[in-house]
Amino acid sequence: MRRLLALLILIGVLLPATCMRSQPPAKSDAVALRFVPVSLTAPERKAAAGLVPFRLDRIWRMESRYRLFGGYSGLVALGDGRLLAISDFGVMLRFSPPDGPQSAPLGGDVRGLNADQHKTARDFEALTADPVRKAFWASM
Repeated sequence: MRRLLALLILIGVLLPATCMRSQPPAKSDAVALRFVPVSLTAPERKAAAGLVPFRLDRIWRMESRYRLFGGYSGLVALGDGRLLAISDFGVMLRFSPPDGPQSAPLGGDVRGLNADQHKTARDFEALTADPVRKAFWASM
């Protein structure tokens, strides 16, 4: 009986906090990005130094209220300084890194994919560019 009473008290205390939390920010159709610099700890810097032959210059965390933002698993550098990311939901995002020449970001569904298709038919895992053929290769 004591355990049941303790459980009911616990539920009574936690339930309002769970149900009355603030709403997440509203999503937007505007493709607006925010870049937040990320600082590395000493152990992280040491680990990054072991990425030879690669060199880690800077890290940013991207934030956006864009309704299709997130879940990116493929990233490729375009020849003009911009980057192209592709997501697990068949969505692409073309954007300029914060330290380069700026152009407006562009996002949307990958051409040729139906937004109503099941996730497995839209789930990209990697992306690479073929500069000779001026094409992209993606794995799903």
